[in-house]
Amino acid sequence: MNSTRKKTVYLRLYLAYCICALVVYVLLMAFVLPWWHASNHPVVVNLGAGSAQSIGLSYSPNEDPLPLMPVGEPQGYHWKWATELPPRQSYELELVFPEGTEGEVVFKQLELIQLIPERESSFLGVNDMSEMENPGIQLKKTVDGVRIYAEPGGRLSLEIEVAATAYTWLQTWAKASFGYLLMAVALFFGLATFLQFPDRIQAYRKKIPVHEIIILLAFAVIGTLIHLHLLRYSMPVFSPGESDQHVLQAIQISKGELTGNEDGSLAVRPGYAYFLSQVAGRADWDMSAVTMAQGILFSIALTLVGLAVTRLINSWILGPVLVLAFISPPVIWVSRHIGVESLTTTLWLLGLSAFLFQWQREKWQKWLGFVLYGVIVSITLSITSSGLVMLTLPVGLLVGTFVWSAIIRGTSFWKLGVFWRTAGQVAVPVVMLMLTCMTVRLTQPVSWNLCSLPVDQSAAPFSSGMLELSAFVGDDAYGSIINERVKNGYRFDGEFITSDSGIAEKSKKDLPMRAKWVSWGHLSYWGLFLPDLETYSGQKLVKDYTVRNGYKSAADAKGVQDSIASIMRETGQAIFVQEKRSNRQVVVYNQTFVGIYKWFYRILFFVALGGWMIGLADRKHLAGLFVLPFMLNIILHVFSLNLGSEVIQSMDALLWIGALAGLLGASNKALQKPTDETDRRTMKLIRPTRLFTRQSTIPGVPPS
Repeated sequence: MNSTRKKTVYLRLYLAYCICALVVYVLLMAFVLPWWHASNHPVVVNLGAGSAQSIGLSYSPNEDPLPLMPVGEPQGYHWKWATELPPRQSYELELVFPEGTEGEVVFKQLELIQLIPERESSFLGVNDMSEMENPGIQLKKTVDGVRIYAEPGGRLSLEIEVAATAYTWLQTWAKASFGYLLMAVALFFGLATFLQFPDRIQAYRKKIPVHEIIILLAFAVIGTLIHLHLLRYSMPVFSPGESDQHVLQAIQISKGELTGNEDGSLAVRPGYAYFLSQVAGRADWDMSAVTMAQGILFSIALTLVGLAVTRLINSWILGPVLVLAFISPPVIWVSRHIGVESLTTTLWLLGLSAFLFQWQREKWQKWLGFVLYGVIVSITLSITSSGLVMLTLPVGLLVGTFVWSAIIRGTSFWKLGVFWRTAGQVAVPVVMLMLTCMTVRLTQPVSWNLCSLPVDQSAAPFSSGMLELSAFVGDDAYGSIINERVKNGYRFDGEFITSDSGIAEKSKKDLPMRAKWVSWGHLSYWGLFLPDLETYSGQKLVKDYTVRNGYKSAADAKGVQDSIASIMRETGQAIFVQEKRSNRQVVVYNQTFVGIYKWFYRILFFVALGGWMIGLADRKHLAGLFVLPFMLNIILHVFSLNLGSEVIQSMDALLWIGALAGLLGASNKALQKPTDETDRRTMKLIRPTRLFTRQSTIPGVPPS
């Protein structure tokens, strides 16, 4: 195909892709945008009434009223009552007196607090009260306020709207458009990638020159040395409430005391604890040994990825990119962090190495690649639920095969041998995963179910501001939760609310679907594209990736020391998290690369996304292999309403190689061959005659 015709094909392909993505975007916006500000709305009413007075607040004719709870110390006569409205698009507020008024009831003011996108209040005062009498209600203005006389079942309408300016809605539209448009692009391009996953990716060269392997290994050694040097002169990141769970479990495993989940609480996955028991246990529980081990494993995994693509990318181009991936601040942070993020990233890279291995080979070597991939997925799921996302790659091969087979044979697709061969290969990691789950269920508590999605009661849905206290009408805890929320100024108090796991579960279950989609839109906007913005909780998604020699503050030091002291009292085992001495190279790294990276990450993300588009249109699928898992991992955490930048940016090594592979795919001299149209697992290329025109040739352009 000559260059002019090729450009025309690409132009029309991109136009078709963009139209499809826009359709998804329009559907998302139409479904979600009206609910963008539909968060919890606490209501505080200055209302004088006796403590025995029964008062409800109705927000919809179709739903039960919420009880107004007296706030503060118990008194015979209260002046402050409160409740919390659930996320809804709009409210029709009414004060409800199911038993009528008992004694004097005086209304002064109602405050409707908007938590998202920022705390703003709408007020309803005495002068705003309607002069019209409601059925069963009589109003009388006094010096103190409006006196209310209500018959049993009386309802008083309150005309109040959530404050929202035109500028606020302009901001809303911009944020929603940005987040959902790119989310639509990611979802559609993910589907398009699956539909076109080929039988294999091929390189123009069959053998790799020895000097290129030496060059690649040299760059990998340089990157590894820098990575480990930074870890050597930095102290481990020990996060109270997270790291101590893994360490405590590891100590119990090493002593043979871990028999199950006796207290009935949700246990963390055991994989990382076993890693700690083997590494830290052999180093007298010095956490610095753990960080060095994590750094070494990550370096090995990234080097294997480089070796897996040397037939497809020249080493003198790939080598410097690997070095940049080795020294990126998020990667250094996860290697320092006592948590699952480092091993998760390492296993993702190992899984991609195995997938690339089988994707370039045939016969028994391809089957061996699927076996290796199954082992890695099973290990990953013992550490984190994101291992489930890894299964999408082999399943994508099966989807592509099914679509191709259905196009070729229709309902007789099952007669094609290629379909069953692919199904058998994809079944290997799936069956291995199922066997692993069965083994764990037989040998460990049921709570360690490796196949379950993440259930983080402390983060979902509360980190999204979606508490929905209406779910607990009639519950004894309702009043105490309302009082606690008021006392804390309506700031999230995860420890108090999550003390009863049933509260979190019921709240999430009763949350309207459109409110969940709003949360997904917010998290997509923050997490995927502008990671330095604040979350609902007020914390930045971008962590401080500076390599530290000591604690960030005295408060942080005390928190870590208290957490470690608690573990030592419970287990009798000494744990070491020691401060390190300053190092000149670490200081230079902090002052240069760390500061630049926060801004460069945005560029890297969009370059990788563009490289994915180029690779998809040019039928070179290497870029999609790296970028697609990155995007799917984010979507998984957005779906569970539990998102942090350490979950996202720690996998930026995938973006580095995906961006490189996609951009190289635009070159005719790229080492990866375009997938041939006769490939049995690839949909036929969309030609100009098939898209927006019935012409057999393009005017003025001779056929290829």
